[in-house]
Amino acid sequence: MGAIAVEKFACLRSMTGFAKASRSINSVLVDVEVRAVNGRFLDVKIRSQRLDGNLEMRIRDIIKRSHYRGKIEVAISLTAEACEAILDESQFNQIDSMVSAYTALCRRYGAREEGLGHFLTSLLLSRRVGGGEIPTVDGVTEDAICEVVEEASKRLHDSRLKEGQGLYEDVSKRVEEVGRIVEKIFEMSGDLPQMIRARLRERLTALDASVPLESTRIEQEALLLADRADISEELARLKIHLARCMVLLTPSESKAVGREIDFVIQEIGREVNTIGSKVQHAIVQGLVIDAKSELEKIREQVQNIE
Repeated sequence: MGAIAVEKFACLRSMTGFAKASRSINSVLVDVEVRAVNGRFLDVKIRSQRLDGNLEMRIRDIIKRSHYRGKIEVAISLTAEACEAILDESQFNQIDSMVSAYTALCRRYGAREEGLGHFLTSLLLSRRVGGGEIPTVDGVTEDAICEVVEEASKRLHDSRLKEGQGLYEDVSKRVEEVGRIVEKIFEMSGDLPQMIRARLRERLTALDASVPLESTRIEQEALLLADRADISEELARLKIHLARCMVLLTPSESKAVGREIDFVIQEIGREVNTIGSKVQHAIVQGLVIDAKSELEKIREQVQNIE
């Protein structure tokens, strides 16, 4: 069995990430935040002040073009911006008078006035910009919103890709370690018949040292036990599974590979368990335990891979 080759990191992605994008359009600030967490399939949820069926469908299509698994939440906020304006002294005096009048009314009728002055001042200033009302969100088209969503989606993709590199480095090292453990078991597999024969002779001798041992009978029993402990097929399948795992960890194109990697790791675990049940030897059992420990850590990390 040869060593498992490790290819250069390509485009493995994590399922977790966060990104945002903002753009000012017709005096309206469009904020888009995208959050992603682990999920077996792609689940897109959209939160927005203004959302119709067509816009929701377009946003989902944008997310699906770059993301394949995970729970993704898209939050869209449309906020009218207060335009800059220079107010003269008379306008300030007018605002002060209106704030005072509103405050007096609150006191007269027993209404709470904490923070009222600040709130009214901000409201009056924003509504006096240019002598008209504050801008509304009606001037923002669906195309403009989708452009901001597209930008946020791309940034999320880059965020997941960056985190995916860390996952690749950790998982690939552990897969290599499992490969080294399997290599050690392979090297010992050729000596298993002799080891079984020696152990059988020791046990029979300890059972009754006065009874003569027939070499032919010992050889027959040793061959039978060795045949039951033959792990050549398991080792061959392990080599195939480990090589396949490294290929999946370095995909040649952007795609979801997490579920397939998880399946391959399960198959590797089954073969290791079979070896542990077949070969009742202390050294091999220790190697099997080491392999299981690494596989458990790999399985935890694979849950984060898209």
